[in-house]
Amino acid sequence: KTQGANTKEFFKAITEKSSKGESHTLIDKVVRAYMESARGSMLILTGQEQMEIPSINFSKDNGPSVEFKCAEKCQKNVWLGIIAIVGYSLGIALLVFRFIKEKNAGRKNVLLIVGIWLFLVSGLYVPLAFALSPRFFLLLVPILFVLFGIILESGKVWKNWIIIIAAVIVFLVALNVIAVQTRFSQLAGAIKGKVETTSDRILTDYMENSYKENGAIVYLNSEPFYRRSILYHVGRRGIPYEDLRGAKVYRKGNYFTAYVNNSSADKKVGKYSDNFNVVEKREFGTMIVFKLSPKESSIVAEEQAIKPQKKKKKVHTPGVPDRYTWNEIFN
Repeated sequence: KTQGANTKEFFKAITEKSSKGESHTLIDKVVRAYMESARGSMLILTGQEQMEIPSINFSKDNGPSVEFKCAEKCQKNVWLGIIAIVGYSLGIALLVFRFIKEKNAGRKNVLLIVGIWLFLVSGLYVPLAFALSPRFFLLLVPILFVLFGIILESGKVWKNWIIIIAAVIVFLVALNVIAVQTRFSQLAGAIKGKVETTSDRILTDYMENSYKENGAIVYLNSEPFYRRSILYHVGRRGIPYEDLRGAKVYRKGNYFTAYVNNSSADKKVGKYSDNFNVVEKREFGTMIVFKLSPKESSIVAEEQAIKPQKKKKKVHTPGVPDRYTWNEIFN
C-alpha cells in the first residue's frame, strides 16, 4: 500500500544520519544496536529493567573520537549492563566456537540457522537502534535460549556442574518472579487509585484536564513504544498536539513527558532541564508522568503561531510513509 516508501525509509535509517538534530552515524547505530540486544537478552532472561548501559558516541566533530557518557543514575546500575554485554558476547563467541568445532552435520546446521537468525535480527535493529521498543526483543527469544544453553553446556568441565546449572536457573526464576510481582504491585496501586489500568488512556485524561484549563497545545515525549499510542488517544479527543522532540519553547503550552516507572525515568526527563522545570510528577500504575513548565530564558514566543490541526482521524503527513493496521491492510 505504501509503494515501497517504508522500505526506502528503512534503508535510509540504516545508512544516513538520524534526524531531529541527532548525529548518529552507522557505527553509532551498530554499537547501540549491539548493546540494546545485550540489554534485551538480560531483560528476557531476568525480567530486570533497571540496567543501564553507557552511551558511546563515535561521531563527535570536536573533542574525542570516542566518548563514553554515563550519568549518576546510570553508574548505579551500569554493572547490570556490563553483565548483560559480557554474557551476550560470551554466548555469541561460544556459538561461533561450537559451529567451528562441531562434527555432527545436523547440529552444525542448527547452529548455522541460529547464526543466520542472529545476524538478520541484529541487522534489523541497526536502523532502530536509538528507538528500540521492548517488543522487538521477542525476535531474540529463541536465539537467547540457545545461547544460554550453550553457555550452560560449556560448564561441563566444572565439578558438580549440574548443581551449578540448577542454582543459576533457580536464581533466574526468582528474579523473574520478583519483576512480575513488582509490576503487579504497580498495577494494584493504579487500581486502588481508582484509575483504569490502560496507561495511555489514563495519561490522556490527565492531559485533557490541562488542555481544558488553558486551551493550549499538548507537547509530549515518551518511549517510542508509548508515544504514538498516547498521542493517538490525545488526537481522538480533539486535542491539538505536537511531538515535544525538537519543538520550540512557548509560554502557552502543556508540556509532558511520560516514561515507564523505573530508575531511569528521572534521567530521561533530565534531558529537558535546560529549557523546563518539573512542576508535577505523578505515577499512574506502571507509568510516571512529568508535567513541565518552560523557563523564561528559553521561551521564544507567547504561543505557537501555526496551530496543529485537531487529528481525530488518520491523516497523511507529506514525506512520511503511511502506517496501517492489519485490518486496513487486508480490507
